[in-house]
Amino acid sequence: MNNHAVTKIQAAVLIVVVIAAVLGAIYYYLTLSQGPTVPAPDAIKIGWVAPLTGAGAPHAKPVPWVAQKMEEAINSKGGIYLKDYGKRIPVKIILKDCQSDASISASVAADLITKEGVHLLIATFTPAFVLPAITQAEKYEVPCLSSMCPILSWAEGGPYKWTFDVHFAEVFMIESQVRLIASIIGKTNGVIGTLYRNDVDGIKFYNIFRERIDVNKVPYKKIVHPGFHDVNTKDFGSVIQLFKAEGVEIVIGNSATVELNAFWTQSKELGFKPKYFITSRGFNTYSQVKTLGGDLPLGIMCEWHWSRELPFKSSITGQTAGEWADLYEKENNEFYQASIGYLHTLFEIAMDAFTRAGSVDKEKVRDAIANTDLNTIFGRIKFKEPIPSELQPLFANYSNVVAMKEHWHSTPVFIGQWVRGTKWDWENVIVYSI
Repeated sequence: MNNHAVTKIQAAVLIVVVIAAVLGAIYYYLTLSQGPTVPAPDAIKIGWVAPLTGAGAPHAKPVPWVAQKMEEAINSKGGIYLKDYGKRIPVKIILKDCQSDASISASVAADLITKEGVHLLIATFTPAFVLPAITQAEKYEVPCLSSMCPILSWAEGGPYKWTFDVHFAEVFMIESQVRLIASIIGKTNGVIGTLYRNDVDGIKFYNIFRERIDVNKVPYKKIVHPGFHDVNTKDFGSVIQLFKAEGVEIVIGNSATVELNAFWTQSKELGFKPKYFITSRGFNTYSQVKTLGGDLPLGIMCEWHWSRELPFKSSITGQTAGEWADLYEKENNEFYQASIGYLHTLFEIAMDAFTRAGSVDKEKVRDAIANTDLNTIFGRIKFKEPIPSELQPLFANYSNVVAMKEHWHSTPVFIGQWVRGTKWDWENVIVYSI
C-alpha cells in the first residue's frame, strides 16, 4: 500500500469522525440542551379519600389540617424535584369525602383516578372505607398508600400490586392488650368481661384475644362473654347486669364510640365500675371522651396510634414528634389526635418515592414505594423488611398476610390511658407498648 492510499484512508476516517462530532452536537442541542423531552405535569396530584362526614368523621377530623400543612411544607420548597423533567413540580392534594359510606368511597376514588388524573391515591380510616377505595387503585393500576386500616383486615382485599399499607397488625395490638392484662390481673379477681361488636373487626378481635390470652398463659379465673352486640346497640342493661353478677373486674372489647358511650354511661347508672376498661376502635380521640362528661373518661385505656414522645423527626419539615403534636394542639385547640402521626408519615413516603422515581410514571412511582427505606416521624419505614423472628409466631394462622409482607409495614402499637390533664381537660398517656 502506497502513501497516497494511506492518506485517502486517513482522510476518510477524519471525515467520519467529523460527521459523528457534528451529529453529536446536533443531538445535544436538540435534546439535552433543550431540557427533558417528556412533558412535565403542572402538578403532582395526590388524591385522598377519607370519611370527613358521617360516623367516621371524628377520627378523620385532622385530615384537612394535615393536607394543608403537607401541601404548604412541600410547596414552600417549590415542590418535589423530578429528574425526568429537570425541575421541581408542586404538589396538589385533592380531598374527597366518602361520607362514611363504602360505596361512596369506591365512587370518589374512581373519580380521583379517572377524572382528576391523580398520580397517587391515599385511603385512610377503617377497612370499611379503605378497602373500597384501594380496590379502585388496583383496578385502574394507580399507586396507592393506605393507613388507619389494620393489616389483617387490609389483607382481605389482596393480593395487591399497587397498594401499600402502613398501620399495625391486629395481632400486635391484641398481643399488647393481653400482655397488659397479664401485668395487672394480679390486682383483680381474675374475671374478665368481653364487649365486642358483631362485625368483621369485633369478631376478629375477639377470636384473636381468646387465642392469645391462652397462648400467653394469663392466669385469669374466667371470661364472661355475653355474645357479640349488634351495631348501634343503645341498651346494654342486660350485659351490665351479667357482668355485675359474675363479678367482672376487667372489661375488654372492640366497639364503636357510640356503643362504648352507651355502655359506659349505663354502667355508672347501674353501679358497675370495673377496675380496668380496655377498648379498641372507640374512645381514642379527645372529642370522643369529652362527650362522656364528668369523670367518666378517667382511667379508660384505648389503642393509641402514635405518640408525641417518640424520638423521631419528619423527613419533610424536620419537626420532632412533639413539635408536630404541639402544632396540632395550637391550631386546633384540642389534645392531639394520634392519627396525625400516620397521616404525616404517608406524605413522607410519598415525597420520598416521587423523588426517587424522578417522575410521575406510575410504574416508577410504585417501584419506588416498594423500595422505601425511610426514617420518618413514625420511625423507619421499610416494606421489604421481614417480620422480626420473635413476632413471627403471631402470624402462624395468617399465611396470606405473610405472603403480602412487601406491601405492608407494621408500626409499633401503643395502649394509652385517659387521665386528667394540666393543659387539656383530658390527656392520654402511654401505659403499654410492644
